[in-house]
Amino acid sequence: MFKRVMLALICLVATACGPRYADFFPYFDNGTKKPSFTMLPVYNETKSPYVQDFPLDLSKAVRNRLKRTGKTYSPPLSQMQRDLGSMSVKELGEAKDLKVFNRFKGTDFVVVIETAECAVSPYTRGEFKTLYSADIDQSRAKVLTIGMRLEIINLKGAEPRAARMELVKTHHMVSEDMLERAAKGDTRALEMIRSRIAQDLAKKIEETVCTKK
Repeated sequence: MFKRVMLALICLVATACGPRYADFFPYFDNGTKKPSFTMLPVYNETKSPYVQDFPLDLSKAVRNRLKRTGKTYSPPLSQMQRDLGSMSVKELGEAKDLKVFNRFKGTDFVVVIETAECAVSPYTRGEFKTLYSADIDQSRAKVLTIGMRLEIINLKGAEPRAARMELVKTHHMVSEDMLERAAKGDTRALEMIRSRIAQDLAKKIEETVCTKK
């Protein structure tokens, strides 16, 4: 019994001392202010059953990847919600007049991400450049194509202006089983795909926020 208790305590301490995600901090260690951004929640404009869980999970994944590097600062989500007010993220994403982004105070950039495309097609060798190779029988494999619209608005000047507008399209080799599980609401079915997309989006956001004047 004593050995079991000691083992449990050791595991608890090890977990408590393990690595965690870094938080967002507004300044570097030398006191220099970090470039800042407000990222709005990802919204889904497709009718596809495969990516219905993407908005919430992808938003978290992108933010966590940006936290890890420590190169940027993002205000608390509660501030983003206050600045957003009664306006929906979709309304902002479709706005023709960028002055609506002036509602976001104390931040250098605003990031809008939309799941714009989702399509499934048969896999044909050489037709698509998939983001990574998967251990799937190619004769039964499918290609899941996902297009994410990334818009980054620069608020550092006298008027808001577009810093980046891009359709980030990726192709993923998937099995029919993965698609069936995703359609039934299994959030783990496309977890690796979601992670790869989050990595790609976070990289693009960071390079824009850190380099645009």
